[in-house]
Amino acid sequence: MQPQPNEHHQWLKQIVGNWTCKASCDCGPDQPKLESEVKETVRMLGDLWVVGEGQGTVPDGQGGTMTMQSIIIIGYDPAQDRYVGSFNANCMTHQFHYNGTRTGNTLTLDTRGPHWEDGSKLVDYQDIVELVSPNERRLRSQMKGDDGNWVEFMLATYKRV
Repeated sequence: MQPQPNEHHQWLKQIVGNWTCKASCDCGPDQPKLESEVKETVRMLGDLWVVGEGQGTVPDGQGGTMTMQSIIIIGYDPAQDRYVGSFNANCMTHQFHYNGTRTGNTLTLDTRGPHWEDGSKLVDYQDIVELVSPNERRLRSQMKGDDGNWVEFMLATYKRV
């Protein structure tokens, strides 16, 4: 039996389209903020999943630049009553697996990933997607610090092309 899309899948469809993104990433104490610009195309995979493919030139953290490519997939699993998905990029070896909830136009995606200073240790992350308007969305990324508090390290603003 083919699953039928529901209101959560309809909400995700708002993200479909072509976007430009400007992002600022805080890479830690005594490090300059890294600014980047990326283009992203988001499409539907059937009626149940959004697939975003991003590409752009970003700082490599060593004074140069690199081409970053990324893929994000988000859907909604009624059996779990949760949004689920994953994020991959060519500049990292860790695959982030999402599990999240939505309140209004804000989707909070929980995940785990490597600690910035000790890659052998996994910590909690959140990617928070906010639909500001039909033509703008924001992505805030934060990591749980050693003290248990959330530390925002990236803010990205997407504008529809």
